[in-house]
Amino acid sequence: MFGIIDQVLPNPKDYVREVLSNSFIDVSDGVNVFKGIQPRSNDEFEKKVLDIFTGYEVAFNFIRQSPYLQDEPNYLHSDEMMGDITVLFYLNERYPEGAGTTVYIPNDIKVIDYKFNRMCWFDSKELHSRNIKENFGVDYEARLVQVMFLKKI
Repeated sequence: MFGIIDQVLPNPKDYVREVLSNSFIDVSDGVNVFKGIQPRSNDEFEKKVLDIFTGYEVAFNFIRQSPYLQDEPNYLHSDEMMGDITVLFYLNERYPEGAGTTVYIPNDIKVIDYKFNRMCWFDSKELHSRNIKENFGVDYEARLVQVMFLKKI
């Protein structure tokens, strides 16, 4: 399973303004600290995703703000323990060339270019990484990605 949809939300700038008006926190899983997380629930993007993925429920929905050189616990990883499908939503209007995500599907490598208001998804078991290891931007221009894990009902 793999896909990309552009122009996901009708008013993405308003959505990002709302996101940036809220705070981000650090979350520990007992071993790692995930910095710059904003937990979300029942937001506009989640509703859109659940309209597309019938027969699934949201296991976890959050937005991650990752500024340039932020220490990250994982680079190449899978989300297998989080759900069945990983959904990413790119929220920066400005981003450096080469930004995005690479998914390492057996016998295939999918490079997803970062694009504002773009959503992509793939099987959570697939290894993947951000294309710019050290992230990008600072403050309100830091890398901003919504992450959602879906589980089959």
